[in-house]
Amino acid sequence: MSNTCYKHKSQTTNLSCAICEFSICIKCVIHTPTGIKCKNCANLKKIPTFEMTPIYFIRGIISVIITLTLFTIGLYFLNSYIISGILINLLSIIVLGFLIGQILSFSVNYKRGKFLKLIAAISFIIGIILIIVINKLMLINLFSIFGAASIIIGAYLSVDKF
Repeated sequence: MSNTCYKHKSQTTNLSCAICEFSICIKCVIHTPTGIKCKNCANLKKIPTFEMTPIYFIRGIISVIITLTLFTIGLYFLNSYIISGILINLLSIIVLGFLIGQILSFSVNYKRGKFLKLIAAISFIIGIILIIVINKLMLINLFSIFGAASIIIGAYLSVDKF
């Protein structure tokens, strides 16, 4: 005798949960080592790598702010007193992407998730704006083939860890 699924009333099924014995359809089945279960009884948990607490978000944002500040100051002094040029600014975009990815990943204990990708992408964009404003990099240089390549590589390096 077939029953209807407890969630999807239009689905007829012969399957039932191993614990609560509710009828479940193919869409609701969770395979476990101890038999098939419904979503309530399977006790699904997030993988610890993707579990984010507010402390990790705060640590990540603070680390990105510190990274952007120190990087911008360092690049300003590099361009002002040691060496300057378009090549240095374009290479700095790649280095900035790498630093944001590495430092953000380290500060959140190598967690992953969409929100961390968003934080990395926004900080990379802010970093490019800071490089343009503080170091007087002309926008025309960013739209050249080398500028576009450095932005693409830097963006990939900043969000790749997440």
